[in-house]
Amino acid sequence: GQEVEANLAKMCASRFPLSALCGESGVEECKKIYKKKPSKCTCRDFTRENIGRCCCV
Repeated sequence: GQEVEANLAKMCASRFPLSALCGESGVEECKKIYKKKPSKCTCRDFTRENIGRCCCV
């Protein structure tokens, strides 16, 4: 799984932080904010900052 994550991270067309940790709805939130269809988003938690970061393509 980690290689896929790394590859997707390189290809993020858009990266942006969420106001909270990803949680179960993080990816959906990312898609909502990104607004492009179709979109593929991942959400990674940054627990030190207490936020999730979206990566969308």
